[in-house]
Amino acid sequence: MKFASVIGLEQTKKELIHTVKNGHVSHALMFSGAEGGGNLALATAFAGYILCENPGETDRCGDCAACRQLDKLSHPDLHFSFPFVKSTSPKIDTTERHQRDFAAALAANPYMTLTEWEQKLSGTKKSIITAEEANAIVKALSLKAFSRGHKFMIIWRAEKLNNSAANKLLKTLEEPTDKTIIILVCSAPEALLPTILSRVQEVRCGRLSEGEIARALAERDGLPWEEAEALAARSEGSYGRAAALLREAAERSERLDMFVRWMRHCFKVNLTEIFKLGDAFAKLGKDGQQHFIDYALDYIRGSVMHEFAGRDKTLFDKSEAAFAAKFAPYITSGDISELHDVLSEGHYLIERNANASLLFTRMSISLIRYFAARKAGQNA
Repeated sequence: MKFASVIGLEQTKKELIHTVKNGHVSHALMFSGAEGGGNLALATAFAGYILCENPGETDRCGDCAACRQLDKLSHPDLHFSFPFVKSTSPKIDTTERHQRDFAAALAANPYMTLTEWEQKLSGTKKSIITAEEANAIVKALSLKAFSRGHKFMIIWRAEKLNNSAANKLLKTLEEPTDKTIIILVCSAPEALLPTILSRVQEVRCGRLSEGEIARALAERDGLPWEEAEALAARSEGSYGRAAALLREAAERSERLDMFVRWMRHCFKVNLTEIFKLGDAFAKLGKDGQQHFIDYALDYIRGSVMHEFAGRDKTLFDKSEAAFAAKFAPYITSGDISELHDVLSEGHYLIERNANASLLFTRMSISLIRYFAARKAGQNA
């Protein structure tokens, strides 16, 4: 990763380069910013700039032996630590087994989100950074640099350090070995221990503008400008989120179609079609069922925004907005918490391995009653 490849953050890049040229680089840094907003990409580019044998005025040279290794994320003095799923069979308590996978994922998408990484690891289980991994970090940093220059440890999503792991790193953060630079990359600094925060110098990576994200989507992903602008508007200042929305577009369209049909069949009390949808719901599998209900809950919240805050405040695409215009009046005319509770309970029961077809039927009956009350209220 080079500075030129990092989207936006131009002022922050200049300030980082200035600290290098003036020899004022802190041995412990924290690159904070929105998930997928570029803090991981910028941290990697910054380390590369220092490790480069012939750095230029604004970027690493790209031609030296170190740069060739950096391009492959194989430089021996650039180390990564990151959240992973601990297991006992096989025994996995450090990142050692995942290093190649992480390097490949980072090379393919330096704006990846934690959820995307966790899906690559296990699909469902949540990741952490363990005390054993903290010991491995300390050990790696105690060794001499291969290149006789600096050595880096980039700890991605450092807020996933458990308390034991964080405490093990305190001394290393305060008194690292010579020419060692530790970079914590995080999106929720408030989740870090105060003792960690007091030992690092923060580099704030601000949110990307919609224009910067739209240009990146057009240039890197080949999106037509209108589509790029629409995605950028829903990205919340994160290119990673925009790219994830792009990858999820087809899946999102399928969920919208299923949600629209479900709401319409419940509104019209079309039991035959509801039972058919119940079979389709069951075939999604546990994860798919939970994702669908998550989408339904998000859509309902978005529909309320659409009704009361205006379309420009809603993170909907055109198809979602079109249905929301018809759907919102029916869910904002009464107690929306009732509708929310039906779906939230469904999500909970899926986690408890409830029969999917029966659960879908139960939720549908509740929705039929909900819409019947709304229609009666409007006709009164």
